[in-house]
Amino acid sequence: MVGLAALIIHDERIGNRGVPSSPPTSHALTSNARLWKRYQRETGASSHRAPGQVSSHGAVPSLLNYRVLLGIVIGLAGLLMSRASQASFFLAVVLVCASAVAIFWTAPPKWLSFLIAFLGVELAVIVVTYLGTRDSWPDWLSDGESLSSARHTLWSDALSLWSTNPAVGTGMGTFTASSELASSRADLAATHSLFLQVGAELGIIGVLLLTCLFGGVLYRCSPAARSAAFIGMMAWMCLGIHTSIDHLEDFPVVWLMAGAVLAWCRPHVASSGDRATRNKEIEQTQ
Repeated sequence: MVGLAALIIHDERIGNRGVPSSPPTSHALTSNARLWKRYQRETGASSHRAPGQVSSHGAVPSLLNYRVLLGIVIGLAGLLMSRASQASFFLAVVLVCASAVAIFWTAPPKWLSFLIAFLGVELAVIVVTYLGTRDSWPDWLSDGESLSSARHTLWSDALSLWSTNPAVGTGMGTFTASSELASSRADLAATHSLFLQVGAELGIIGVLLLTCLFGGVLYRCSPAARSAAFIGMMAWMCLGIHTSIDHLEDFPVVWLMAGAVLAWCRPHVASSGDRATRNKEIEQTQ
């Protein structure tokens, strides 16, 4: 929800920024029109108004319109809902900060955004695997309610089950029956880690397919403008990190919002870097 809200606000801010209150000179309009045609070819933008031109009605679009207000409401709702989980709230705050950088400053290059998101999830998977192999659960993790020692048992059971058939796993739905803790409580029936759940039941082949799926999702965000791609990739990174320590895959609304984020990362939204490049080209041609 936070990622979708950030993309909505980003869409409006990028679309409305840079529109002057007075009509520009004819030379600037000519340069803008030429650059706008080039921008349309590169990004697929469908608007008929070039950057720097006043709308046909002579009004400058306001940033605080209904779409921005909708984005703010969705974002606040996401933050409030995430307060129930320490991990969710922390990742939501991280996503808010990353989105603010992308919207109001300059987002990193797309390849770097892809690398940050991919390695962020991989690091979480490594930490979860390490914690699952430990003989005891760290005391400082048990202080809060989000990461209780029950996860240590579930993750250890998943790794033990995976070791019996590393290549293809033991089959879908076999983890619950193999774990004494998981079979004794309905709320602990899942591994509480998507990576370990897939590894135990589908083996290395399943993990490779899951990795390709995540990489494909990040690649799907890359055709968008740089700042929009950064927000989308960071949103999916937070989802990937959270699914490595919880069973979010069991909740359809999570994937509904994740799909909405992916759909909103459309390629016709200009990034702050794209705007800076166009403004520089305009200055050079004047």
